[in-house]
Amino acid sequence: QAIEALAPRSNLWHVKNANRVYMPDLHRAVYLERTLGQGDIDYRWAVGVMRNAGFDGWIAIENCGTTDPFEVTAEGRRYLERVLRSRVTVRLAPRPA
Repeated sequence: QAIEALAPRSNLWHVKNANRVYMPDLHRAVYLERTLGQGDIDYRWAVGVMRNAGFDGWIAIENCGTTDPFEVTAEGRRYLERVLRSRVTVRLAPRPA
């Protein structure tokens, strides 16, 4: 819902991904950083939402993890370029009145 609400007002999109892992013994969750194509956020859907809202701004890819930041960012860029080329469209559910 946040992406749908903010997309029409956005001119910069900061992207990153993570996996949420629930720890039942601790009654809390931790988030493990992942590259864009490997986490819980479905960027195919998110790109479709942003595209439907007319987003035409900058996308900033956040480095994650302890590996080479240039390679992680390049991998994220390659993934986003594939998603952007796919021309994903999304049909959003109507908002309740």
